[in-house]
Amino acid sequence: MNLLAQNGGDSSKMESLLTCPICLDLFTKPVVILPCQHCLCRSCAEECFDKRGTRFGLHGGRFKCPTCRYEVVLDRHGVFGLNRNLLVESIIDMMEDEKKNEDKGVENKIKEAEEAEKKRQMDEVKKDLENAGKQCDDHGDTLNVYCLTCQKLICATCKVFGDCQTCSVVRIEQAFEQQQQEMREAIRLTTSATDGVQSAVTHCEDLVNRTRQIGGDSLHQINAQFDKIIKAMEDKKAQLMRKIQGETDTVEQQINNHAGKYSAALYGANSDVQTAWTLAEEEDQIKFLKKSRPCIDRMMQHQSDMQVRPPPFQPPNPAKWRLELSPMVDVIRKIDFGDMSRITDMLSEIKFDDANNTSSSKKSSSSKNASQITSPKVENTKEPRPGHFF
Repeated sequence: MNLLAQNGGDSSKMESLLTCPICLDLFTKPVVILPCQHCLCRSCAEECFDKRGTRFGLHGGRFKCPTCRYEVVLDRHGVFGLNRNLLVESIIDMMEDEKKNEDKGVENKIKEAEEAEKKRQMDEVKKDLENAGKQCDDHGDTLNVYCLTCQKLICATCKVFGDCQTCSVVRIEQAFEQQQQEMREAIRLTTSATDGVQSAVTHCEDLVNRTRQIGGDSLHQINAQFDKIIKAMEDKKAQLMRKIQGETDTVEQQINNHAGKYSAALYGANSDVQTAWTLAEEEDQIKFLKKSRPCIDRMMQHQSDMQVRPPPFQPPNPAKWRLELSPMVDVIRKIDFGDMSRITDMLSEIKFDDANNTSSSKKSSSSKNASQITSPKVENTKEPRPGHFF
């Protein structure tokens, strides 16, 4: 709007030039231009045509320009047949944009002023709080003396008329220097104590690692030893089972062979008896005599073979293979492989020494403790009998 004022005069005059003579406001797009070169809002031109114009046909007609009374003739398109004034519309857009920018600038200035006021108020509040913290709660005077007896800041009134009349006091500057020195000394002592604690923590971590290593090695060795025992027992079990299975298979085969002989003799006897019955019915004496003697001899031989005799082998005695390992189980249960109390005693022997202990002493202690864990203790019990067949 300032640009328009510089190029074409005052802004109010520009607004008067861009004012609709019907609605008395800035032109509202779309803006139409009449044949007399005066402009109207399209909505205002349509309203003027409807109320004051003369219609002929569906949309055609005429109305007079409200500014110069020029008679405007409309074709079949009516008011929409009038040309738009794009120049006026562009000027209106520029004015609206500049007005929005001015409004935005005013809003920004108002917001900046409000933020500045808030900041000023906050600074005043902080300053008041700081001043309140430097004033005596009892008398409201400035704290300018430090009471050594009560270890607190006081004002001059507290020293003269208050509770600290008999106390020893110093100036704030002197008290500040003294407590600065005390603060640095406390920092030094705390730092040195922290270093010592950190060293102790590191030493404890080393002890934990040593303990884990001892426990892991001991568990590995014990597991390996028990695996050897279990493997030996499994091998002995497989050996005994193979021996029993082989012996039972041998006896079973021999008994089956003996039963097979009986079956063969029985089958041959039945065949010869069938043949004998057939020959008994033979009427031809010559044929009968030719075959009768061999058949009789075979039947007599079968009678000898079919004499029932007990098998030369009997099933083995189950008591022969009875294995009793209960005494050995009892002995194993009574063996003391090292209970938790002994392991705890071993761990307690690890001394919380300082970091200057030599690595050789650590190594000898670790080997000693490991040997204590892995060496089993056998109680005084009877020697177990080895597994055997009764």
